[in-house]
Amino acid sequence: MAVSAVHGRASLPEGADPKEVAMKSKQQFYGKPGVYRIFNQVPNRFLAKHGKTLCRELTVQWQDTWLCKDHALFCRELITDAAGIAGSHSFRQG
Repeated sequence: MAVSAVHGRASLPEGADPKEVAMKSKQQFYGKPGVYRIFNQVPNRFLAKHGKTLCRELTVQWQDTWLCKDHALFCRELITDAAGIAGSHSFRQG
């Protein structure tokens, strides 16, 4: 949602011909920069920063104490960081 809020389209493509509208929509999603190209950078940036993207690998130290406060705080920080990455204006546009 953060990627779309920052980088998404403001309105639906216009046109009378449904095929033309579909092509315009496809370009918005898959073109350059394209929302999907931007979105796909999120896990790569997260991986570069944290070294892993899988929850079970990121939280391995809390496997025996899953419901502890430290685990909850750690996860909250990861979620906040991921949202910040997604909402960043610094994505490469090409």
